[in-house]
Amino acid sequence: MYPTPAPPRAVDSHLAWAIVSIVLFWPLGVPAAVNAVRADRLAASGDQARAVRSAGAARSWARRATVVGIVWWVLSIACVPLAVSAAIDPTATAAWVREHL
Repeated sequence: MYPTPAPPRAVDSHLAWAIVSIVLFWPLGVPAAVNAVRADRLAASGDQARAVRSAGAARSWARRATVVGIVWWVLSIACVPLAVSAAIDPTATAAWVREHL
């Protein structure tokens, strides 16, 4: 008898991470999602090599989107007090910015 080949290994497409990365920073999250969906389709069709490559690209884009998105959100939230202060008293805020920056 001939040995039966092992079933192909499931490819983790990183689709969930790609969706979260769209929320964090959509310009880099969209390519992550596109590559994740492509990896799922390629794995379903049996093209494991291309599915693994697409999954790697999805992971890479999702990682970039996550890092940039976290930095973006932290900086945005950090600027809220300055914006509120400028809305309340623009001249005092301008003076504070000149003194501290």
